[in-house]
Amino acid sequence: MPVQVPFFSGHKLSINMAEDTVILRGLSQDDGTFVLRGEVELVVTKPMNINSVAVKLVGKSFTLWMDGIGSGRNTKYSYEKKIHEQDMVLQTWTAPTSIPITSRSSSASSFKSLKASKESSGGTNNNSNSNNNNSSNDGNSKNSKGSNSNTLTPGLHRWPFEFLLSNKLVETIEDETGKVFYYLTATIHRPSGIQSKIKCRRNVLVLRTPYWSNNALTANSLPTTSIISDRHLPACDATICVEKSMASSGTQFPIDITLAPNMKNVFLESISVLLSERRVYRLPEYDARRGEMYDFKLRLLSITNLSDMTTYTTTSNDEEDEGNHLTLEQQVRRAIFMKKAHIPLTGDPFQFRFLFNLPNCIDLNHSSTFSEIDIRHFLKLTIDIRSPEGLSTIRLDTNITVLDCRLKEDYTTLPTYEAALSDLIVDTEDDDPSNAVGNRSGFFICPCYLDYKKKRQVSSKKEWIMMRHNNHQHNHDHNQQPQDQQNMNHGEHPSDSEPPSYDISQSEASSSSAHVVKA
Repeated sequence: MPVQVPFFSGHKLSINMAEDTVILRGLSQDDGTFVLRGEVELVVTKPMNINSVAVKLVGKSFTLWMDGIGSGRNTKYSYEKKIHEQDMVLQTWTAPTSIPITSRSSSASSFKSLKASKESSGGTNNNSNSNNNNSSNDGNSKNSKGSNSNTLTPGLHRWPFEFLLSNKLVETIEDETGKVFYYLTATIHRPSGIQSKIKCRRNVLVLRTPYWSNNALTANSLPTTSIISDRHLPACDATICVEKSMASSGTQFPIDITLAPNMKNVFLESISVLLSERRVYRLPEYDARRGEMYDFKLRLLSITNLSDMTTYTTTSNDEEDEGNHLTLEQQVRRAIFMKKAHIPLTGDPFQFRFLFNLPNCIDLNHSSTFSEIDIRHFLKLTIDIRSPEGLSTIRLDTNITVLDCRLKEDYTTLPTYEAALSDLIVDTEDDDPSNAVGNRSGFFICPCYLDYKKKRQVSSKKEWIMMRHNNHQHNHDHNQQPQDQQNMNHGEHPSDSEPPSYDISQSEASSSSAHVVKA
């Protein structure tokens, strides 16, 4: 007897995912296909008549327009539209037809929709009671496969699905006035009545991370992620090295600056580092466009003198005492916060590594590839030098890519040799998260990052989903080959036959436990 589930509706529909996040790699114009794999799960406590089971992947964009779009009574202050849709009929119990029911999606799936014929079955019935598991499966097979009945017996029923996603897909955007989001919906169609449809929904997160193309790997020339710029002035020569042109919000951002004076009486007055975020919102349907610009002053974490490898860490209770002599590191720190630090540049080498911290995801968005919600970032570095000829300015404006805050650990670059030697995290034993030096993570741990890491953890449920998918695909390919060979011998084309049972008995589960694929 099936175990009664304690809810009043008599059924429970849910969507289980093998992986909750889709990670796109590389630029949107790069070729690539990614798989979104899962299964629709239905628990019923009493017999239920259904006509079909379908699943749909939907992507939408949403933008706010404070000034309104349109005119008169048609004025709108928000606009939402569908930018992506893939749907798939997993199983149907309608009248037999000569044309198989297939997905309207542009992408293919390894689990093809079934023909509406007498071979249709009511999905997989896995009784939660292990003692009666085999008898429940046999009873369901006799009830559904032996006839055209569209009645599901009490128990657990599963339908697997796979969506192939193109790399041209727009990543998830969570801006205040512009959003891109994706979700899956599963629908159970029932005969006409009070509740003709049973639906459930589950959100899908789509992220994009850098990835080197195959052409770069073939040519043995990986593109560098650093930006090096040389500036030559009559008073001073400068070399600026931005170690990372791609970084996640809330992470550390190092910049190396080397100054070599060309004359006497040259002074460093100030150093300014700003990160600018430009947001452009477009709506082709109404020929509307709006632009916004935000500047963020990067917070300084530490300063390292590369000539003698000494590090000066800034603290919140640092007080400048004019009566005491300041060290060179402390004087350089003053140049970050003051306009006229007046630091002399003598014959000694001026080589410093400034470690900044990028704003977190609460204030800073990640760079996007969507033309209608275009978000880009620019690094603006300014160095003021005073000489007998007057005040001169060294400027560096460059584009950088800000990744999603959830990709803090998924995309990292190896530090330089000098940076590795001067890394305080290697030497410190203080693991206090509140201490900037002792924080081994090296970045701001935001709530969305914690939620993302929690969902990415491999669980037994995800392992079982992957095991069932692999077992189902293996049995489908094994049973399809003899049938296709028989059809070819009779001069027929290979047909889309019904996939085998999706059940995994206890004996099969124990024998295939060594082939679990972790999500």
